Amino acid sequence: TVKYTKTIKLGFTSFFIVRAPQHPLYYEKLTKGSETFFLKKFNEFKKHENCVVIDFGHLFKEDELFGDLGHMNYEGAKKFTPILADSLANYLK
Repeated sequence: TVKYTKTIKLGFTSFFIVRAPQHPLYYEKLTKGSETFFLKKFNEFKKHENCVVIDFGHLFKEDELFGDLGHMNYEGAKKFTPILADSLANYLK
């Protein structure tokens, strides 16, 4: 995150930091410390005015939307894409 933070601090452009949906079992495989560490780093980006942070990590619970624990399949992508597009559009208005 240090490399990205330096770039963000330059302030020349806006950034979107997005966590895509993960399979519910993905979170069961993580240690509590891993998720806490990730969220701490993820949320550090919120300190920057030119950085928008959106967490969709827990958005979907349906197994059939995922190809594996960390990736959506075609059906999941079809369902998630309009949600992501709408979210980004709201920030770009």
